[in-house]
Amino acid sequence: MEDVFYLCPQKITVAHIKQVFQNISSDNIISDDERLQIIWKESEKLQFIEFYLFPDYMYSVDEEETELMLDTIRKYHVSTVVGILHHTRHIPIVLKYTALLMQKFGGVLGTDTPGFFPCFSLAELQKFQHQD
Repeated sequence: MEDVFYLCPQKITVAHIKQVFQNISSDNIISDDERLQIIWKESEKLQFIEFYLFPDYMYSVDEEETELMLDTIRKYHVSTVVGILHHTRHIPIVLKYTALLMQKFGGVLGTDTPGFFPCFSLAELQKFQHQD
């Protein structure tokens, strides 16, 4: 499983995320206060991606990474960080749902690297690639 991060300039909750997805998606959506899973059937197996609030992002990295994160947070005026747990083969689905959030709340998609760099705006999502 891999992670990417939706960096949102607004303070949002899982309930806000669910509201955006509910009216648009035919996939199953399961949520609690901290996470939301989108579940669908593919080749007779259940698949999922998970959106989770990442409130302690500043306390989960070392000092050098913290400076890079702070730079990104300031640059994009980030109020909420949402982790997106997924398999790399599900990137098209991750991008589809992240685009819905970005259309509603703004923000960027960041990678699982120090400082979330590079970050991708809504217009740049088609250029997204995992950073190895």
